[in-house]
Amino acid sequence: MKWGLLVSTWVPMPTLADVLYLLAWNGYEDQAYKGSMTCKEAWEDDRILFPHIINKKFGKQEKSLIGCLAARDFNFGSSIPRIERLIRLGADPDVPYGSLQLTPFMEVCCLGDYAQMELFKFFLTRANIHGQGGWTPIAYQSLAANCSKKQQLLLDHGADIHRITDGESVLYRVCDFTRGTDLSAIKFLLDHGADPTIVCKGRTPLEVCLARGRVDIARLLMKYGATIPASDECVWDAYDNDQEDVLQFLVANGKSIDSQMLIETVETSDVKWVRFLLSCPAPADHIRRRILSNVHSPITPEKVEIVKMLCDAGADVNVHMPSYITDNFAGNGITVTGGERFLDLMVDEYVKTKNEHTFTVIKSLIARGATPPPLEMYNTMPAFKKNPVDYIQMNVLFMKARWAAKSAKV
Repeated sequence: MKWGLLVSTWVPMPTLADVLYLLAWNGYEDQAYKGSMTCKEAWEDDRILFPHIINKKFGKQEKSLIGCLAARDFNFGSSIPRIERLIRLGADPDVPYGSLQLTPFMEVCCLGDYAQMELFKFFLTRANIHGQGGWTPIAYQSLAANCSKKQQLLLDHGADIHRITDGESVLYRVCDFTRGTDLSAIKFLLDHGADPTIVCKGRTPLEVCLARGRVDIARLLMKYGATIPASDECVWDAYDNDQEDVLQFLVANGKSIDSQMLIETVETSDVKWVRFLLSCPAPADHIRRRILSNVHSPITPEKVEIVKMLCDAGADVNVHMPSYITDNFAGNGITVTGGERFLDLMVDEYVKTKNEHTFTVIKSLIARGATPPPLEMYNTMPAFKKNPVDYIQMNVLFMKARWAAKSAKV
């Protein structure tokens, strides 16, 4: 029996960088990317940074490797040497990504005070590069809190504060994205010449910030020359979006309330808005006088409160309901209905429904000078004859009102 010579060859254990290289080489770029997030050695090994990887987009936001480094998605040290290596190897430092199509520099701007200042300064040469979504570094930086130092650095390195991208100025874009915008950032732009009266896409910066509910920004813009628009569209927008503070601001600066707003709020029984609109400069006087005709049955506690507010604001307590023409399906052509007094309708509803809220409205109208209905109106009502208690209660109420009216004449 012959024994062969057994020769053993020592093979070094592959490193994680080797594994990532093999993954990338064989088409598993996403897995290589995920592994490189925690592997420092991979960033010292040029094999992992092949051209088909360095400009590839990763993750849900489709960030480039430079974008990931700018956003500090990796768990190690300074990103600058690694970004410099990627650029030397041919990576594009301005690949946009995400729904807003931000460039890596704008990602750094987005980080505000938390971004490494060295990384911010590293990108300053790209101060006027903008993403496909129209954002520029100076615009995006202006969304961060306490950002005036970085805004100034951007200006010092050539950022154009007057630049129009996708039809929007820097100031307009910042005012239209005001969820967390700092007033100091807006003030910085205005102090450095941003135009508060510029019209972009049919609206001014003041209009868009009001649409976002930022009255504080609107006040600041007006100090720098912005004016309230002549159109009433902003008034209706504030009303439709339930922005009471915006509507107060507009009224305080000369805008008037449309009478239709008061009519709508009365019809929908919106107590808060009825109270607010009545506190504004009076709508058309004839609308205010006839407004009770827009209170519809059934009467609820909210409508009771609204009736009292309307009466106290000067509504005509003897108002007649509007007449209107309806089809007569009995075959007699057309009929004219309506024209009854609001009080008479309330009496009729109370007789039929025994709604205590309706009776409260009747008492409110009588207490504020409404003329009681004629005796024959309710003396002949079958419902009153069946309910003598209601008859007596209503009769006493109306008799007191008549007696008070006669005494006043004497």
